[in-house]
Amino acid sequence: MTIEELSARVPFHANLDIRVLRAARGDGRALLPAHQHVLNHASTVHAGALFALADVAAGAAVLPLVWDRVDELDFVARGAEVRYLKPARGPITASATCGEEVGELETRGKVDVPVAVALTDEAGTQVAAMTVHWHLRRR
Repeated sequence: MTIEELSARVPFHANLDIRVLRAARGDGRALLPAHQHVLNHASTVHAGALFALADVAAGAAVLPLVWDRVDELDFVARGAEVRYLKPARGPITASATCGEEVGELETRGKVDVPVAVALTDEAGTQVAAMTVHWHLRRR
């Protein structure tokens, strides 16, 4: 499966114009371009848009671990912890990392994968940090 095919399966991404920049085993990156429609009342990037961006980057890190069987799995974000560190302005990049261990998927039929995500602005300043807990299970 390609990044484009995966993005097409999640139409919500288009609402925010989130772009997957990298999808590799344990390493995902996504971009939220600067748009007026993602701003809040303070003219900074809305917390919900940052959350969605981190979720996309986390998926881009996890799903390549199971590309060969993605059509046989259900996969969702089961939970997340987020810390908003600084006001976010302009385009924001989310970089996600996780371990490559998904062995429990074979033995138990399901696995939870924690993914660490750092969100940075154009200057490289970290504006938020998030851990997304992805849940994968065989259908």
